Amino acid sequence: MPQHSRKKTIGLLLCLAAVVVLGAGWAWARSDDRSTDNAYVRGDVTGLAPKIAGYVTAVEVRDNQAVRAGDVLFRIDDRDYRARLAQAV
Repeated sequence: MPQHSRKKTIGLLLCLAAVVVLGAGWAWARSDDRSTDNAYVRGDVTGLAPKIAGYVTAVEVRDNQAVRAGDVLFRIDDRDYRARLAQAV
């Protein structure tokens, strides 16, 4: 095999190996992606409204946390209401 042809073959094999390695890396990086054209997502959305007005001082839940009826979701600043109670007593 002539020297020129051998260098050309080695160069082509190296390029092919690089393409395979890069393709495998790309496929591995995208392995967590999911896509579909016929799927849907169902979710329940519920509106929230407090019975009293006030500033929220604390949020007691995290994003996507499951909650049940009666769970405390937010804490509202109660200083004005405590002052009114003290004044009334």
